[in-house]
Amino acid sequence: MRPLFLTLGFAVACGAPGATEAEEPGSDLGEVRVKQQEVSGAGTPPLLEVSALGLRDGKLLSLGDRDFKIAVDGSLDGRKVSFADDQLRDLTGAFPANPRGAQWEGITSDGSGRLFLLEENPGRIFVLDREGRELVHTVTLRVPVTNEEWTAAWNDSANSRGEGLVLLKNGHVLVAKEKDPKRIVEFGPEGERASGYRPGSEAANARFPTEGRASTMVPLMAWRLKGDADNFADISELAVGPGGLYVLSDESRAIARLPLLDKDDDAAEADEKWKLPFNGDDEKTEGLVILPGEKRVALVALDGPKKDNLMRVPLD
Repeated sequence: MRPLFLTLGFAVACGAPGATEAEEPGSDLGEVRVKQQEVSGAGTPPLLEVSALGLRDGKLLSLGDRDFKIAVDGSLDGRKVSFADDQLRDLTGAFPANPRGAQWEGITSDGSGRLFLLEENPGRIFVLDREGRELVHTVTLRVPVTNEEWTAAWNDSANSRGEGLVLLKNGHVLVAKEKDPKRIVEFGPEGERASGYRPGSEAANARFPTEGRASTMVPLMAWRLKGDADNFADISELAVGPGGLYVLSDESRAIARLPLLDKDDDAAEADEKWKLPFNGDDEKTEGLVILPGEKRVALVALDGPKKDNLMRVPLD
């Protein structure tokens, strides 16, 4: 069987341009606007669209929802590319209702190198082996309707569900509800308690626990954004980085850092925020990773076929 993903050869830990920032007046967060000249095109993965980004072993994962492909290692020039067209579709059975493509909205990996793909509707996480040749586990995200407003909205709106995927050491996951209303949701086995998030609670180098071929997770807790971050119109991606959880907003063209998701407080407040210099005519900003290195550099994916749809954004 051919490998599922495109095998590419560029390490994201390579050098990035230096950062220069300008303070934005009047923000409670001391909001930083990234200067236009400091943002540079990092390259173009050989995908029709980039719907999500992740990291594995210091290399970039790019997920395409129109052509059912995963680009591995983040090559930005497309050399030495091999691929399998419909193998991702065949493995997962995720045939889209929309002929334009699937609804892949998150990609990450655990310490064993297995790949975890988030499907927005109906709400599943597909776990593939390291080589992408076998579907080894499927997690169904089930959201019972409760007195919390977002649970009914999750079930009523198929296109405003899961965005971004973070694996936690304890076998729980964090998924963002995109909007109307936006939330960050901790899913886990029914009956377990939420753990929240703080730096170091992500799975990182640990193997994420899975048993058997299938499981179900339910919401254990959901956090709303408060303060300046509540002005975000939506949440389009989650990423782990130095000092916390990084949240990307497509409609607001901004990134915020949440240092903590407190299991005893359902409101999460940002301690840093960056306004991105993309205009409204750009494609949707759908992917985010924080690259390893001495200074924080974000890689933001624009969900569209244009050249240089990966943008390198200095945060420090």
